[in-house]
Amino acid sequence: MAKDGTLIGCEVLAACQGDMNCVDTIVYRLNLEYCLPGYKLSEEKRGSGRTRMRNILLNSYLNRVW
Repeated sequence: MAKDGTLIGCEVLAACQGDMNCVDTIVYRLNLEYCLPGYKLSEEKRGSGRTRMRNILLNSYLNRVW
């Protein structure tokens, strides 16, 4: 929830315009893993490696948003 009380939803990921570092940061900081089922944070953020499936799911989501 934002400071003014508004909910932050999955639509904020569209602001990244496909930049994976941006998506990683937003998903991590705002706890938006639920927006991308099967999404795994990068090694720098969570300790697990990047996976091909994450990229496929992310691209699929971003294609629907745009």
